[in-house]
Amino acid sequence: MEIECQELCRVLNLFPGICTVESCWGHGRQPYRIWFTVTDLKYLSDVVYWFCRYFRLTEWRVEVETDASRCPAYFLIQGPTGDLAYKQSLKVAKQMKKYLNGEPK
Repeated sequence: MEIECQELCRVLNLFPGICTVESCWGHGRQPYRIWFTVTDLKYLSDVVYWFCRYFRLTEWRVEVETDASRCPAYFLIQGPTGDLAYKQSLKVAKQMKKYLNGEPK
């Protein structure tokens, strides 16, 4: 796993029902991406909250995807490219970790 994705993946995997399956920071040319699965959709709102609500990161989004073979849906967190994405991913991971530890936002 690329070092630029490690911290955010580690924290995402601490959320109940969330399991990261693939990641790529984009190497400065492509968007920052983390793919994950969810065991129950009630767990998805916690992840979406941090990217779309708490930080209002306009370049970040959470999407649902599937392939053409009717495989179960998986989810994608996608951010900007380069150092901005890496810095923001660390910021989000830090706040998520505080939340999971019961610290105030």
